[in-house]
Amino acid sequence: MVSKYISVIRDVLNLILIAIAIVERPGDGPEKKKEAIQLIQELAQDFLPEWIIKLLLNETTLGILIDYLVGRLNKEDILTHS
Repeated sequence: MVSKYISVIRDVLNLILIAIAIVERPGDGPEKKKEAIQLIQELAQDFLPEWIIKLLLNETTLGILIDYLVGRLNKEDILTHS
């Protein structure tokens, strides 16, 4: 049971990281976040249960997770800016 939840969390984090990578470009922070949220919500419907989408993939939660992950990626110099 625990492994199922860990798997779902891993899938959610991977989906968020993929969306961040897709929309990444210099500047336009708020616009990129909106694009990433839309992309995540659209893609998630194909493979995640509805309760996960409502709980973890709403705009507020995704906004917080995206801000945190982008901050970490910037701190570690993983995202490159031209």
